[in-house]
Amino acid sequence: MDSLPWPDDTDSAAERQVTTKHRLITDGGTDAITEPVSVVTDAVVIADDFADGELQRGRVVLGQEEIVFFTDTDGESEWFRFGLDSITDLAPGYIPAPYADAFTDSIAFSYRKDDEDQGTAVFEPHGTAIRRFLIALLSQILDGKDALIAHPTERGTQETDVEPEIIPLYAHPYELEFGGDSDRGTGTTIKFSSIIHLEEIRLYYEGSHHLALSIRHLQTIGPPLTTELRLVRDRHHILVKRILMWEYNRRVRKIREIALTPEEKEFLRALHDSSKSRDTALSAILDKRPDELTEMISILKNKGLIRETSSRIKLTQTGYMLFTHEKI
Repeated sequence: MDSLPWPDDTDSAAERQVTTKHRLITDGGTDAITEPVSVVTDAVVIADDFADGELQRGRVVLGQEEIVFFTDTDGESEWFRFGLDSITDLAPGYIPAPYADAFTDSIAFSYRKDDEDQGTAVFEPHGTAIRRFLIALLSQILDGKDALIAHPTERGTQETDVEPEIIPLYAHPYELEFGGDSDRGTGTTIKFSSIIHLEEIRLYYEGSHHLALSIRHLQTIGPPLTTELRLVRDRHHILVKRILMWEYNRRVRKIREIALTPEEKEFLRALHDSSKSRDTALSAILDKRPDELTEMISILKNKGLIRETSSRIKLTQTGYMLFTHEKI
């Protein structure tokens, strides 16, 4: 099946949001969408309960409590909504086989209908909006939901004896936060850009093992930390796991595409293994002239693998991930 054409991008994002909200409220009543709206994006959509299950081009709206699919053709509008609390699973990147030519990077949702049957909806936002949509959705799922969290279970290479506890977990744009309140910056944060390893583990709590996520992440100062977390409700945990794994695997795919020379690997190993990360110390370790070292630093900075501060050279998240994924 051929892809549906995208509309001419004559309206700004703000104009699309205003006009779409207006039509939804006019045609569907104020219960059609819960404001403030987080995302409005053009999309290709197919859903069991929308437009007779036929592929449509329209808009997807993420409200505070729902996702709405909306079409407006020649003044005739049609819309369909399901609540965020009805979502039972999601699959970023899933493409139904019959529509392989219509989708390239879609999101599939399973949701619970009023009669307890399961419905399915798949949509692909226009351009790069899939990441923005998923991050906004994560923030709304994690609006202070209780999570079982052990932090940190590792500090550098040293294990700790910290016990897990149940505390609220929040999501802000591109970061998780716990141990504070809903105001950003009041607790401990894990930036998505700092995560260097993510895997599923079993977390022991009060006599039972629970499937959880182990998150290895960088600090601004100090060694990497490992945090283990599990949302208390199964449904919340599944949705959060799907989004975090998608975001992490997106970065892993980029890691696999990086090509390194033997000399670049040698430099990165020296930086990873040595506590001495000044130019002069690295020059001695690697037996390189200062001008050769300067050139190597420039190359690796351009590849996004290292960064310089006023006092030292450090691996970036991508640089650390080369080691966790055995690229070096």
